[in-house]
Order: sequence, then structure tokens, then C-alpha cells
Amino acid sequence: MVVLTQVRRRVIEETLAVAATDSHVERREIPWRAGKKLLPVVSLRVDHVVLNPRSHRIQAQLKSNPAWTDLMAADPFGAPAQDVIAQIIKETPGYERIRKLLSQEPQREPGMVTTAGVLINANTRVVALRELNREYVKVQVLPADANEIELADLELSLQMEVESKQPYSFTNRLLFIRDLLRTHQPEDVGLKLDPALSRNIEADRKKATAEVETSARLLNMIENVIHDSGGALTYEFFDGEQQNVKDIDIAYEALLRRGQPQLADRVRRAKIAGMLAEMDYRKVRDIDATLLSDYVVGALREQPLLKDHVALLTTAEPSDHAAADVTGLDILDDLDDLDDFDSRDDEAGAGVVTLEPVYRLLAATPKDGEVKLPAVGDSPAKTLAREVFSKAVFAGLNTALMAMASDSKHGTELESPYRRLMLAARACDQVKEAVARVNDRSDVDLDKVKSALGAFERARDEMVMVLEQFGVSIDDGDLA
Repeated sequence: MVVLTQVRRRVIEETLAVAATDSHVERREIPWRAGKKLLPVVSLRVDHVVLNPRSHRIQAQLKSNPAWTDLMAADPFGAPAQDVIAQIIKETPGYERIRKLLSQEPQREPGMVTTAGVLINANTRVVALRELNREYVKVQVLPADANEIELADLELSLQMEVESKQPYSFTNRLLFIRDLLRTHQPEDVGLKLDPALSRNIEADRKKATAEVETSARLLNMIENVIHDSGGALTYEFFDGEQQNVKDIDIAYEALLRRGQPQLADRVRRAKIAGMLAEMDYRKVRDIDATLLSDYVVGALREQPLLKDHVALLTTAEPSDHAAADVTGLDILDDLDDLDDFDSRDDEAGAGVVTLEPVYRLLAATPKDGEVKLPAVGDSPAKTLAREVFSKAVFAGLNTALMAMASDSKHGTELESPYRRLMLAARACDQVKEAVARVNDRSDVDLDKVKSALGAFERARDEMVMVLEQFGVSIDDGDLA
């Protein structure tokens, strides 16, 4: 049962009045308004406080819950919403540790509540105390005029403390930083997040700003992938991919600094596809432009389930849906939405390989869903369980990575003819697809096409002559 707000306020007011006249009541300082404030430690019944629906320790989990938006709109302090919050807290990694600690010894550190009984911290402790059938929780009551900015600052200060508390998950920390950036400058947030940095040292201030801006970029990337998934992926998925996400951003930023934004997008999307195929971060690190251009097509064609669809899986089509509407801040506005990849890639064309279609299939298909591959030529349409499709992609990328590593170690000369011929075959497939798209248009320059075809035929004839001298003959069926 949830006690009404007016009842909680009255009980808290009466408890504070008694504490004010009792000199034996413990008093502790808290960080408050750029200074310290001495507040009494009082005991409230566990049903006279409510779990905080805005706690940043569980925002990712709440945002991933499809029912939460309606519950929040209805009454975040009502029993249904409070039950959801409590259940999420019980499922967090550190809950059992804290519950066991509280079962063995009294509560050491007080929590903090508003005058309405809303917990600023100690949400986990209260859930554990309720489960242990404890009647009271120790708290300090914040001033009645506390505003949302001050409460967020207090939460930020409290998260630096560890004892009897859970750490923030990766995505909850990113979401908290974004909320802080609505009212604080990046430098200020960064300095508060890392007390070891000094405001008086310029290098520390720059580091603080850079770390916060990186966090904003990481969240932007995560939310674009979640958007593309249509709900198939949640924030919690990325809590297990922290290293992958950070590495992907580092590689993306490096290519941007080299003045290659289109390539940066293409490689980033390929790396995300690898991550969604459950590749270890060490393998995802090695996915680069060379892997895409020289190895991926041939390696995917070695996968029986994918070989007939490789052209479709490695050729990007213009996106047919709007970019993610990510509510952002100024430092996010300069970041390119992942959805704009195709239309902005001026490298696109014959021979340019992208894992854009693979990424979209993996992102948008639920873990227990099915991937539908369309018919290609004489090959019929195919439906694969997502797990099967993911494993085939994993195997293909793994083969490509091993081939690239082997070439890097032993040289590329022996494999180069094979790879170049596979790229040429793919280019021919793309020409056929391009002709099919423009065959009814009168503005196509046929003379240019004819000239290019002549150049192709000349190069092909010369190549065949060289290969025959090498001992490879089309008549022998060695060139399929």
C-alpha cells in the first residue's frame, strides 16, 4: 500500500519537529548549494517514503519497459508504478549484495528524502528493508525549497560514494549525464564526475569536457541504434557492450579527424553489425575499410545460407524512414545521425561494400524473431531464425578477419587475384541492378555506358590472357 502524499508530508513534518527539540538526535552534514548543510538523521516507516521514478540508477531499465510511459503519466507514485520500480531494483546486479548486508547489520548510512517522502537515494536499501520486513529506514530530509537542479546535483555528489550503494550502469550513467547537461556546462559536469580533476588546471578542465562530450556521443549512437531497432533493442543490451561502444566511437572519431566522414559512417555501421552479431570487442576492433573492400564479400559467399544474398546484404539502398528524433543538446547537434548514412556516402558506387543491410536486419529483428531474405534471380526467398542469421554473419565476418590477419602476416599477393575477381563479379552484379533501375529513363548517357563497356571488355580480355598463361582457363571451369 502506498501512503498518500499529504499523509507523508504530515508525518515527516511532525518527525522533524520532534528532532529539532532533541539534542541527542544524530546530525550529519550533506553537500548543499556549493557548501554544507547540517541535517538531523531521523527514522521513517518504510511505507512513509516512496521510490523515486526519476532515479538515474534505473532510468535505462524504466525506459526499456514498454508499460512505463503510461504508468509515469498516470501516477509515478501510485502502487502499479511503484511495484514496477521495486521489481526493477530487485533485478539490478547489486541488489542481493545490499539486501544481504542489511540482513546482517543495521543500516549504516542514511538515505535522503524530500519533504514529500520521495527518496533521492537509498531506493535499493528501502526495497531491501521492505523485503526483510524491517519497519523503519534512516533518512535525512532535505529543505522544503529544494528544486530539481539541486536534487540532481545532490544525486551526482552522492554517486561518488560507494558504501551500501549500487554503481550506476553504463547507460544509466550516460542518461544521467545528459540530464545534467540540460542545466550545466559540460566542463562542470565532468569536474563533478571526476573529483580528481582540478578546476584550476586547464588540462583537467579540457579532459572533463572531453569525457562528458564523449558520453553524449555514445548515448547518441546508442539511441540511434535503439531507434533503428524499432524496440527490438533496449538500453540494457548496451550495458553488456560498453567496451564495444567505446571502441566504435574511438574508431569513428579517428576517421573524422582524417577528413573521411562517409568512410567513418560506413565503418561504424559495419562495426555495429559485428557487435549485434555478438562478436567480441577485440574482433570488432579489427573491422575496417580494408576488411569491407577486400574480404567481406568473399567471406560471406562462403556461408551456404547467405551466398545467394550477398549482393543484397552488402549494398546499401537509400533509407526509406526518417532519422531518429533524438532529443539532444548543443553538443549532440553536430553529430551525424546514423540513419543518414546512405544518402551522405559519396563513396557509394560499384565496388564499395557496406554492411548497412546486415546492420538493419540484425537491429530490427527481435532475438526470437525471423530474418526474411528476398528472392534473388533463381534463388527463392529465404526465412532464417535471427539466431541462425546472426551466426552466419558472425562466421562470415570471422572468416574475413582471419583472412585479413593472414594476409597481413604473410603478404597479400597470393590471395589478391581471387579477391579482385570477386570484387569485379560484384561490380558486374551492381551494374545489372543499376540498369534495371534506370532502363525506362531517357536521360541515361548511353554513349558513356558503351564506352565504359568497351573498357571493361578490353580489360577482361587482357586479364583472361594473363590467367590462361598462369594456368587458369575458363574452359576448365575454374572461373565460375
